Amino acid sequence: MKPSINLQLAPISNEAFAPFGHIVQVGGSGMLVNGGTAHRFDVHAFPGREADPSLSLVTSIFRADGLTLPRTIRMLERHPRTAQLIVPISAQDHLIVVCSNRSDGNPDLSTLGAFRLEADQGVVYKPGVWHHPIVAIGRESLFLVQSWQDGSDRDCEITAIDPVSITALPDMGEDPA
Repeated sequence: MKPSINLQLAPISNEAFAPFGHIVQVGGSGMLVNGGTAHRFDVHAFPGREADPSLSLVTSIFRADGLTLPRTIRMLERHPRTAQLIVPISAQDHLIVVCSNRSDGNPDLSTLGAFRLEADQGVVYKPGVWHHPIVAIGRESLFLVQSWQDGSDRDCEITAIDPVSITALPDMGEDPA
């Protein structure tokens, strides 16, 4: 077995995440709605059926176990035909791991990155971006997830990778266990 890759978890930024999608965050934008009693923040406008009439927009709630760092991952997934929205509902910090595609469509592990998101941040992955499934940090958390699907194996591709260890930046703290 090859030695594992070590990734240091870093705060997410628009520039660093741009090759993979965009960040979703409640903030200064938005509009006042419902007679002035709420702010509406549009997070992503999915194109009509992602150009494939066999797909349906699926909205799910994921309950993710609360995990600690350091953490080892051994797989990545991607949704080759559609963007995917992931927004925390009850999460504290959570992390994402992403990488680009090689020319043969497999993950380009040389571009692997790990990002820390705060409770008010989510992401929209571009179609075909390799990523690790949701990782909630510290406690069980809920996430809203949307993507276009047809219910077939083509909705999500999964691949095994050599172990990758994810560690926190010193100011983020790690579980000593």
